Amino acid sequence: MITSLHNPRVRFVLKLREPKYRRQTGLTIVEGVRELRIALDSGAPLHEVFMSPELVDDAVKKSLLEAFACRGISVIEVSSRVYERIAFGERREGVLATAVIPRYTFADLGSAQNPGELAERKLRLLVVVEGVEKPGNLGAIIRSADAAGASGIIAADCRCDPFSPAVIRASLGTALALPLCVTESRAAAEWLRENGFRVIAALVGAETPYWAVDYSERVALVLGAEDKGLSDQWLGSWVEPVTIPMAGRVDSLNVSVAAAILLFEVRRQYELKHGRLQS
Repeated sequence: MITSLHNPRVRFVLKLREPKYRRQTGLTIVEGVRELRIALDSGAPLHEVFMSPELVDDAVKKSLLEAFACRGISVIEVSSRVYERIAFGERREGVLATAVIPRYTFADLGSAQNPGELAERKLRLLVVVEGVEKPGNLGAIIRSADAAGASGIIAADCRCDPFSPAVIRASLGTALALPLCVTESRAAAEWLRENGFRVIAALVGAETPYWAVDYSERVALVLGAEDKGLSDQWLGSWVEPVTIPMAGRVDSLNVSVAAAILLFEVRRQYELKHGRLQS
């Protein structure tokens, strides 16, 4: 058991809080029982696991240890004092891991030539988030996308680290389970057009309410950050603008809330047409 705060492994985990060090090592932090279960179930490449036996429930500890053993992942025991030091979030569930940051390309999202994930998940839907700055918003969008059955995420011109511990925590671990391609807006727009996606953008003041659109085709939902909205990349005639009508004093919603509304409208329409979506 590691009991020293100066242990090299402890220092290594602490350094992973810094974006620069995550880029250098290609690793990030996943903390929490639910987050790690989702990471395990999705086959995310976990590197090392740190567990404080004093903080983990016995039944949970047993099941996690069995799961890690099946994957051949080493588990390092640490004292509660050490765990308090390396813990990233406010919850103290006694278990965290370092994980390899996945590198996805457009091919992983599915194309006209290589359907990939789009063939496996019946809901042929991608979510494009442009210029998002707050990790909590990006994580919440990823979590909603996974819950709605989307095939993948495109983080375009992202202003935060899409695989930071904060994003992974806010996504409940789904940031490591759902293909997430990090790219520029121009490249994303060109790829979507070349591969026959129907591109639907959420815009304040658009004439068409979001529920009046048929989402049964290969759809890409595009949302921008609250402060800047969408760039000119998404204002062409090939993009269909929709709006979420507001009845109160504000003219827009938090981007993660708007994403959830649009995502579950797509799912609602799909289930009406095809029956319950397969998970």
